[in-house]
Amino acid sequence: MTKKKGIGGLTVFLGVISSMLFLDTIAPSANMGSQVVSWYIIFAILFFIPMGYIIGELASTYPDKGGVYGWIKKAFGVKWAGRTSWVYWINAALWMPATIIFLTGVTSQLIYPEASMIFHVLLGIVLSWVVIYVSTLSAEESGFLNNIGGAIKLFLPLLLLGTSLYYVMNYDPATSITLSSILPNASEGLDFLPVVIYNMCGLEIILGNVHKFKNPSKDVPKSVISGAIVMSLIYILTSVAILLIIPVAEVGVVKGFLDAFITVFGTGALATVAVFGIGILFIGTIVLQVQQWSLGSCIVAAEAAEAKELPQMFKKYNAKESPIGALIVTGILSSSVIVIYGFMAGTAEDLFWMLFEFSSMLFLMPYIILVFAFVKLRKEDASTIRPFKVPFGDKFALVLAIFMALVLVITIMLFIWVPGYPMDWGYTLPVLIGVIVALVAGEIIVTSTLKKNGITTK
Repeated sequence: MTKKKGIGGLTVFLGVISSMLFLDTIAPSANMGSQVVSWYIIFAILFFIPMGYIIGELASTYPDKGGVYGWIKKAFGVKWAGRTSWVYWINAALWMPATIIFLTGVTSQLIYPEASMIFHVLLGIVLSWVVIYVSTLSAEESGFLNNIGGAIKLFLPLLLLGTSLYYVMNYDPATSITLSSILPNASEGLDFLPVVIYNMCGLEIILGNVHKFKNPSKDVPKSVISGAIVMSLIYILTSVAILLIIPVAEVGVVKGFLDAFITVFGTGALATVAVFGIGILFIGTIVLQVQQWSLGSCIVAAEAAEAKELPQMFKKYNAKESPIGALIVTGILSSSVIVIYGFMAGTAEDLFWMLFEFSSMLFLMPYIILVFAFVKLRKEDASTIRPFKVPFGDKFALVLAIFMALVLVITIMLFIWVPGYPMDWGYTLPVLIGVIVALVAGEIIVTSTLKKNGITTK
């Protein structure tokens, strides 16, 4: 008897780590202080695993439906699919400049510490188009680069852990981490929820291949649970590593990762070379990380344009089968956003947070639609075989979906206002305006495109 071939649990597990470990969010996670330990454990159980199960059921049941875009289209029709593809693309197109501004901060830390905002804006534009260029390469060329990036992505956290271990063996820890200090504080938890939930989204990237699993009913829960454990451990351990070296009040969102190495290595010639090398690796792997997600969102936009749900300029592919039309629009948008928000922000960190919050609010919105698509398809398409199914029946599935949606809605709100703190309209208003403009523009574009192509909606 021939053994069935397919993707095993180990491959899935490694895929989860490769696609969802964001090195640029390690320092923001460290901003939580010692509580980072408990909050990642809590939300791995309450959010990561349930969302993984929902996506696992959808992906195993509808393997050829285009992922999030396709599942929502099947459940709610062509207009909601168009809206989803727009938001999916625009959030990545706006997350791209946020991450690139993060990179300009790291670059200035390495070569030009006193850089002005103009430096950050100009370098950000250059890096935007570097990402677009890499995205136009063939699958083989970009695949080779991404394999290198994945290896670096695992190497740098290990190096950080080793560096922190050396530090605590020779010096007093900068942060005292005790059992009482890691316990969650509910009021402070609202501050931390957005970063944690953000880091736990994106499972559809790897679980879209559930139909290739050897045994979906076993491999989905195993890979999701193991992914949750290891992802949480990596974020917890790397955050703690930074905290052992740098007091929590001094951890910079943009510069915190490299600051840990600088603190330990010192400022000698050899140390400077070592930190510079680490910085280059750090920048390179994040450029490739941005490229992966930007390319994925552009492919979704190109597929929506093929279905005549988005303008035809998104449809064009180059000779290497990259969605060049959507990529060029992304590059133009990224450059424009960096310039516009560059005039509104006082520092690179302010600019990073403005763009990060702007894009993250949009990033989470399709998941709200997704969880209700899961419920609707379970009810209206019950006869379709589900190789993996969320346990405990349909009523539990409904409760789970409502809870996931509630967590997502609260997280989106917390990006702009945390209860107990005054609203900073000078900071919040540009973010809100950006989100509203993006949603209104999408509604106009999708509606007019469908109407132009004579596509009726339900």
